[in-house]
Amino acid sequence: TKIEGTVETLTPVSTVPLIAPVAGAGTTITAVRIRAGGILVVAPDHGVTTLAEATVLEFEAPASEGYDVDVEGPDASIVFRARVNEPRVVLPLGALQPDTAYRWRVSARLPTGFEARGEGRFRTLQADDAHTRARLRKSMADDDAESLALLAEVDRTLGLWREALAGFRAARTAGADD
Repeated sequence: TKIEGTVETLTPVSTVPLIAPVAGAGTTITAVRIRAGGILVVAPDHGVTTLAEATVLEFEAPASEGYDVDVEGPDASIVFRARVNEPRVVLPLGALQPDTAYRWRVSARLPTGFEARGEGRFRTLQADDAHTRARLRKSMADDDAESLALLAEVDRTLGLWREALAGFRAARTAGADD
C-alpha cells in the first residue's frame, strides 16, 4: 500500500512528568525501594514437550552464590530438588516419567538480600512416541543432510523444540539447502 501526505512536526512533550513536592521535604527522609530482577526461565516453558530421559532446565539470572531448583509433578510433589551454581541443570535419568506435566521453579538469594524467582511448565513425551522416535533415529543415517532434516521435522512435530532446533542446525551444517 502506498501512502502519500505531509509530515507534521509535533510540539515537544516533557519526558519527566511534573510531580508535586513531597510533603515535609527537608524534614523527613524519603527513599525509593528498588526491587530485584526476576529469573528468566529460558527452557522448558509454556508447556513444551521434553524427553523424560533428557530434560535440561535453563534460566537466566542475576549473579548469586547458588540457585535452588525444584521440579514438581502433577500432584505438587517434588520429584527433583538441587542447589546449583550454573543456570543449566541436566535432570538425572529416572527423575521424570513419560507423558507427565511438570512445573519447575528456580530461586536465588541475591547479594542485595532480595530473592529472585522464576518458574516454567513443560510436559514429557509419551513413552510410545519416545520409543518410535528412538527406533527411527537408529534406522537413519546421522550424517546425511536430508535424514537430519527429516528427524528434526519429526522432533518439531512431536513438540520437542530444543531437539528440533539442534537437528535443523545439524542438517544445515551437513549441507541441507532448505
